[in-house]
Amino acid sequence: MSDTTKLLIGVDYGGVCSSDSVQHEDEKLSVYTAGDVTTSGVINPDIGTTGELGINVPNCLDSLRKLASRHKLVLISFCGKKRAEATKKYFSTIDHPFSEFYYVKNRAFKADVCKKLGVDLMIDDRLDVLESIGITSDKSATLPTATLHFGSHPSDIVCKFKPTFHANNWIEVINLSETFPKTSLLPDATINLTNKVH
Repeated sequence: MSDTTKLLIGVDYGGVCSSDSVQHEDEKLSVYTAGDVTTSGVINPDIGTTGELGINVPNCLDSLRKLASRHKLVLISFCGKKRAEATKKYFSTIDHPFSEFYYVKNRAFKADVCKKLGVDLMIDDRLDVLESIGITSDKSATLPTATLHFGSHPSDIVCKFKPTFHANNWIEVINLSETFPKTSLLPDATINLTNKVH
C-alpha cells in the first residue's frame, strides 16, 4: 500500500479499546488497583502494575494490528492526568499498534489533534465527539475527517449527528475498513497542543 492510500486513523480508548469508558474519562476517579471491579464488571489481575484496565474489548487488539498493517494509527483519548499516566504506563508494557498517543484534557481538543495531524478517520464511541470532528454522511460538516461511531454511549441519546460509518464491534470495523476514504485534510502545523494534552 502506498503512502497515498495509507490512512491516518485516530482511535479513542475508553469505550472503544477499553470497555469501561466512564471510568477512563472521569477525571475525578482514580486509577484502578488490583482487584477493582469496573462498572462493566471486568476484573484484570494486571491492573495493579499499571493502574489501567488495558485493551479488553473483544477482538480489539487483533483488529488494531490488522488496521496498522495497512494504515497509521494514533490514539486520541480524553482523560485526566492520572489516567493518562496509567494508560501510558500500560502501553509501555505491551506490543501495541499505535505510532503516537494524545491524551487530551478536554473532549473538544480531540478535534484540534485531528486537525493538527490531518486525521482521515476518527473512531470514537461518542457521537457528540464525532460531531465536533468530522463529516456527516451527507458531507455537510466543516472538516473532511471521516467518522466511525463504535458501539454506543449513553450520551448518544441527545446527539442527532450521523457519522460516516457505524460499527457495533471490531469485526465490523475490519469489514468496513476497505471502504474507509482517504480525505483531503492536510496536517495543520499552526495548531498548538501544548496546553491541550497531558
